[in-house]
Amino acid sequence: MKAPFLMAVLAVSLTACGGGSSSSSSNSETDQFTQALSLCGNGQPLPVAEGAFVYDDDQRYVLEPTDSGATVEIQDSGSRVCITDDLAGVGTTGTDNAAYVNGDADQVIITGDGNLFVIWGDVAAMDIEGNNNRVYLQSVATYDDQGTGNSVQNISNFSFSN
Repeated sequence: MKAPFLMAVLAVSLTACGGGSSSSSSNSETDQFTQALSLCGNGQPLPVAEGAFVYDDDQRYVLEPTDSGATVEIQDSGSRVCITDDLAGVGTTGTDNAAYVNGDADQVIITGDGNLFVIWGDVAAMDIEGNNNRVYLQSVATYDDQGTGNSVQNISNFSFSN
């Protein structure tokens, strides 16, 4: 069950904590995404469109959306995926995956457990049904958390040591 008031408060709170859209990245954010790329294998970006899937355990990918309608779903466990630009949707049904998005996402869906999502941008809608997931982002317009032990924080709180 969604609580519109709570979701609005969360979006305002994240923005008040330093979130909000910005057309330019700070050096810190650029450095962080560069560090994330090393976790994703530093490979040549692979073009992705609507309906891209990352499956099998422990995969490393750098993905480049071909348009704003691109979607990525991460399945299984232990994968590290870097996404270089804005996209329509990103999510996981797996466990212990990490997704690093250098842009905005229209929708984020997390149904797995123990995942990390780092989004250097804004999210229009997010649904979390899994447990013990960590999400860092600029802001979120609507948010529904049906799991337990999940953490949603402003991107300014992210570091690779936490």
